[in-house]
Amino acid sequence: MAAASRDATDPRRWRTLVPEQPGTVLQDFAVLDGPALDRTLLAVVRTRHAVGELTLHDARTGIRTGTVPLPGRGTITSLTARQNPGHELWFAYTDHATPTVVLHYDAAAGRLSPWPGHSPATAPVEGVNVTQEVLRSRDGTEVRMFVMSPTGHPDRPRPAVLTGYGGFGASMTPGFTPQAVPWVRAGGVYAVACVRGGGEEGEEWHRAGRREHKHNTFDDFDAAADHLLRDGWAAPGRLGVLGSSNGGLLAAAALTRRPETYAAVVCAAPLLDMVRYELSGMGASWRDEYGSAADPAQFARLLSYSPYHQVREGARYPAVLLAVFDGDTRVDPAHARKMCAALQWAQAPVTRRSCCAPSTASDTARVPPRAAPASTRTSWPSSLTIWAFHCRGTADMNVLLCPLNDPGYLYPALAVGRELRRRAHTVHVLAGPRAAPAGDRGGPGGVRRHRRHSRVGDALDGPRPRAVHRGGAGGAAVAARRPGHLRALPRRARGRRGRLACRSWCSD
Repeated sequence: MAAASRDATDPRRWRTLVPEQPGTVLQDFAVLDGPALDRTLLAVVRTRHAVGELTLHDARTGIRTGTVPLPGRGTITSLTARQNPGHELWFAYTDHATPTVVLHYDAAAGRLSPWPGHSPATAPVEGVNVTQEVLRSRDGTEVRMFVMSPTGHPDRPRPAVLTGYGGFGASMTPGFTPQAVPWVRAGGVYAVACVRGGGEEGEEWHRAGRREHKHNTFDDFDAAADHLLRDGWAAPGRLGVLGSSNGGLLAAAALTRRPETYAAVVCAAPLLDMVRYELSGMGASWRDEYGSAADPAQFARLLSYSPYHQVREGARYPAVLLAVFDGDTRVDPAHARKMCAALQWAQAPVTRRSCCAPSTASDTARVPPRAAPASTRTSWPSSLTIWAFHCRGTADMNVLLCPLNDPGYLYPALAVGRELRRRAHTVHVLAGPRAAPAGDRGGPGGVRRHRRHSRVGDALDGPRPRAVHRGGAGGAAVAARRPGHLRALPRRARGRRGRLACRSWCSD
């Protein structure tokens, strides 16, 4: 931060007030100049290795006068002071285990407290401990990763989920993650890698993971996965990957680079065909981040990591779930649909394993290479559509259902789980901490939530959804009686709007 007179347009006439600090990124500032203070103060928000901090400085000299203690290692946003002279600050705070809360700081009294005008502060979730790990990437660069776990240290290998983003200078700063909390409380590990391409360490960190340096992003992510396995956080064969949008590209690149490392991969609204990404959605506006296939040198780089083009016939890929928005105007759903077709083309006999259940009866069941696939589509809240794929012709199948207690997510998961269990498949469920209230009859097929169901897994044994089982040469399908039920799809879905134009499957 610099100070200058109003007519000092030349930067050489500016005076450094608050100097840059190595390892930090300036985020925001506010001025406190109320009559209750003996001097005007600057409240400065920085992130240090993605963790927020709030410091106070003398507005005339820039000398640091104090630090505002925060509830934990989290993120500060929406820093606000009075427009008139005042000595109060308001800001939003969140971390991995604490939902967003508005805090009030009184600089005159030196007191930080929850703001009573906001919703009541929620205590951090119990049973979730967060550590920040430091690891080295392939070229020796230090990369940081947040690890959420039940104990805060690698006491034993556990089922783990690794996620990241690594693009457009977006920072993976601490934030409350509802889907991660039940996973960790059930005994899993949830890790967030701050890879190059993001903004956790500043603009240079972003530039080190874009265009011709994009390979650094993938190397960092591979190093994060290796760290989890080597240090005993994750159990071999039970490490999953999750990513959306540019993070979906990251997850898919991990899938195609080292498919043997992961037990499951989830890509939501992913960017997968990097050779033709400019021709659909908002792809043309991302040339500065990825480069353009119109340039021969950039084309070669894009092709070298494009997940769609890196799928290899005969490779043993883990279970893959692709989620798309039918009306997505940013990332064309065709990316995921083409990738699904490519994975089907490359299918090979796969050793199936469970990445979610604490124990399984069998780890070595084989999937016939030409098992007739079938698809089930279920409706989720808002415009999100999830396509779940499974192989036919097998006696057993491991399925991970959504652990959330939100009825909008719970009902479709229960309906799919019951149908699979009815077909003699094995369904593993990561249960949430509690079930929904009793007596509510809603969701697919009028699924009832029972008072006795303390866990989602118990609810699978309740009444089955009212669905029609139809047989045929292509295998059975589930037909819906009204919107909200499981929807039927023929073996070869027509290439109409919002439909999958190929048969689809996954190995688990």
